[in-house]
Amino acid sequence: MEKRNSVPFAKPVTWTREAIEIIRQVSRGERLSYDGEIFQLPLPGGEGKAIRSGAETAGRSLNDIDLTVSIGVEITDDLEEAGRRRTCSG
Repeated sequence: MEKRNSVPFAKPVTWTREAIEIIRQVSRGERLSYDGEIFQLPLPGGEGKAIRSGAETAGRSLNDIDLTVSIGVEITDDLEEAGRRRTCSG
């Protein structure tokens, strides 16, 4: 994770728990505000733009948008090779 995202990943359980809580908030259509140990949303000093504003601009409602989370899972003993296959190129 650290090599791929260039951010520390010292507390994976806390990171995962907070990410799931945020995803649940978004899925329920709630206004996103989160003050966790890992994540603070909206970002301090950020604009905090809503998904709803973008949907309305596109002539859609929030119900017209499918929210997805994509993950890759690989079971291997060769961590270096798995890391090379999972590295973002972009």
